[in-house]
Amino acid sequence: TSDMKKAVTFILSQQQEEGCCKATSFFSWNEVETTTAALYGLVSVDYKGAALNKGINWLIKKQKDNGSWNDDCWDTSWALYLLFRYNYPASNPIIKSACQWLVDDQRDDGSWKTRLPNLRQFESLWTTPPVLFALAETAQYQETIIKGLKYLNKKQNKNGSFGRKDASKTGLALLAFSSLSKYPDLIEEYKPSAERAVQWFLSNQRRNGTWPGGFHPFDVIDTAFSIWGINKFLEIFIKK
Repeated sequence: TSDMKKAVTFILSQQQEEGCCKATSFFSWNEVETTTAALYGLVSVDYKGAALNKGINWLIKKQKDNGSWNDDCWDTSWALYLLFRYNYPASNPIIKSACQWLVDDQRDDGSWKTRLPNLRQFESLWTTPPVLFALAETAQYQETIIKGLKYLNKKQNKNGSFGRKDASKTGLALLAFSSLSKYPDLIEEYKPSAERAVQWFLSNQRRNGTWPGGFHPFDVIDTAFSIWGINKFLEIFIKK
């Protein structure tokens, strides 16, 4: 559509000569975060231009020798998930080193916690699900994934939500529970957790279509993560 073309044109206009994008809002995203988000947008509309390759190449160059991006689970998990969306195989050395770094970065309770200064308020319920649904693309690392899922399961509220009735955290957790198709036993085990989250969404949508958030002040973010999680649930559990 013309609106989508305008959106893509805007994203392309923000790309720097070296291939990255820089944040233009008051919220201080770093270049890896901003570029990854922009490239997701291009991949999601099946964009085939040179700007996508340029951005991916920039992102790969930013991977550290230890396999991470910025020595942090948040940047690493989203960069990793993007590369899977860009059809990188699990056997690729870039993927393997990133996965191993995430495995080693898991905390004793099964969670992951960002250390990025601009995200210091982000709780583990924000940063654990992206690691899980990124690692789940590999069909490997089951022990690590199980440990992370158990952490999420313990944190789910009785009403199905996560956090303080937080749509973003609930949507991300739902996405993690619904990304286990390569682990048949796990997807059946955690289906009830996913269903409880969906029920919370069905019961708490506002009249204007949004959902209530927690830490994040932006309805668009809370609602976007909600839609993403619900859609993945429908794809895996309903549309078979």
